[in-house]
Amino acid sequence: MYREVVGIVTEEEKNEMLVLFERKLGIEELAATLESDLLSAEQKETMQEKMITELGKVKYHMQAWWDKMYEKYTWKNIDGHKWNIDFQTCEIILTK
Repeated sequence: MYREVVGIVTEEEKNEMLVLFERKLGIEELAATLESDLLSAEQKETMQEKMITELGKVKYHMQAWWDKMYEKYTWKNIDGHKWNIDFQTCEIILTK
């Protein structure tokens, strides 16, 4: 597996992404509650619509963060690869 550290972000920049990442995980975990028998079909549908909307917003903001950081730092970029952030070290890692 290809893995290369291509940059680093500030603690503040990392925290911006961490908030978005945790929000995304929370929404995805909520999806499991849609299987509950405690909710009516209408409640499930309402929750699902809200989760889809919120997940779309979070993904949009995550992509905007990556775009902004790339513009600022001009990290190495290879087609078919993606950047990941190490929340412990603030490093940006290019992986395939």
